[in-house]
Amino acid sequence: MEIYRISDTGTALKFSEGVVAVNFPESPSGNRKVPVPDVILTTYPVPVKDWETVFTAQEEGQKVFSGAGEFEKNGLFARGYSSSTMVQGNELQTTSWCIEGDGVRVSVLGDLAEKKDAQHVASEVGDADVLILLCNSTKDRRLDAASIAGVAASLQVRLTVLIGTDEDLKKKIAKELGGADAVTGQCAVKKKDLLEGQSRVVVLD
Repeated sequence: MEIYRISDTGTALKFSEGVVAVNFPESPSGNRKVPVPDVILTTYPVPVKDWETVFTAQEEGQKVFSGAGEFEKNGLFARGYSSSTMVQGNELQTTSWCIEGDGVRVSVLGDLAEKKDAQHVASEVGDADVLILLCNSTKDRRLDAASIAGVAASLQVRLTVLIGTDEDLKKKIAKELGGADAVTGQCAVKKKDLLEGQSRVVVLD
């Protein structure tokens, strides 16, 4: 599989079964070769400032899912877990996702504010091979680096991917997890490397 950075708050996962995007923007940035998604997942069911998302299918056959539930398309499986969070003084629902394809389980955390919600998502997911964190700059309360590292440990992930504009948070998470490698645009992930290699952290710019 391949992981793409498509915006400050978005990622695309390319599996042999198809492409799943989380928070797919109208104009993907960071890599011009971003594949067209078959499935679009959103972390917010409504437009939220600084979280670029599309809420209707743009291509024939595309499916768009938001909120809690289990979804499947062409052998790609996604399960959403909703949590409450605060955005500029308003209480909204954010969705974390567990996506399965090519025998790899990928967890994408929503815009979580509370440690208990992160722990709940981790307990529901159980375990994952890859954890993707969308580290968006915000004045609202969000998870700290230690809490995020705790989620990575609970899920027993082999690869943690950091995306977003909050450079301080990314540095703190990397320090908690033992350092990080910088990668531009996209990174390739092989199942055997996840099984055999050491845990690693990637900052995807």
